[in-house]
Amino acid sequence: MLAPTGPAGGFTIYQKNLWFRNAELPALAEDIISSGADVVTFQELSDRNKAILELLAKTYPHVHICDFSRWSDLAVLSRHPMRTGSQQCSPRRGLAAAQVETDGGPIWVASIHLPWPYPYDQAARLRLIEPMLAKMDGPVVIGADLNMFPVTRPSRRIAQVSGTRELRPLRPTLFMRGRLPMFIDHVYAASGRVERRPLLGSDHYGLVGHVQPN
Repeated sequence: MLAPTGPAGGFTIYQKNLWFRNAELPALAEDIISSGADVVTFQELSDRNKAILELLAKTYPHVHICDFSRWSDLAVLSRHPMRTGSQQCSPRRGLAAAQVETDGGPIWVASIHLPWPYPYDQAARLRLIEPMLAKMDGPVVIGADLNMFPVTRPSRRIAQVSGTRELRPLRPTLFMRGRLPMFIDHVYAASGRVERRPLLGSDHYGLVGHVQPN
């Protein structure tokens, strides 16, 4: 069983909305591997970019995918084995989760993708995944594209029901029309810090969270 590669017994997560048409997969895979992340959370895993899984398979052999559409699946990848039977998918696109085994004990890892609040059903999707997060016993680490800013209700509710907090420092991860900064990608854990990673073929910057799950 692999030990966590994060700092001082911590844990490292790479969070990325891939963008369904991403064509810079080798460069992205290299960045993920070089980050030393224990787990990876993807949104917008699609028929066009699923080759990223093959590029990462040697480093992240344990994969859980929730199939929602040809362009917007969710995935959790892990260096560590996943606990048998722990894999979860929300009924509609919102959450993919699995409990991974580490030398420090099991850790829940979730990938979350909510739609925009208007004209879509963000509130309904949030209500759908809240009970799933609340039932996760033990440490929880989340990578998310919420399509919503920090300190808003979706961000606060996810932190509250999962027993985590949104990690800092906050930096924009999407620029609408190339200019307007959007703080919509997030990492949640008990404590830790985040750093921003390059676009690498996506319209979203990646995030790497160095976290303490407990």
